[in-house]
Amino acid sequence: MLSEILSQITHQDSLIALTAERSFVTEIGSNCSTPHAAFAEVVKDRVQMQVRVASENSVELFR
Repeated sequence: MLSEILSQITHQDSLIALTAERSFVTEIGSNCSTPHAAFAEVVKDRVQMQVRVASENSVELFR
């Protein structure tokens, strides 16, 4: 019953973007102490994502 209620208020594009961002962070083995950023959005039925990962000492930035 709760899942039915939540499905009615879930914005699918936001859920897809959130899942992509979290999947990226999981795939690179990142955590809260690793400098990283991921921004995903659904555009014309495709997921577009921009990511940034810095080295642990934050000297190098990878895009």
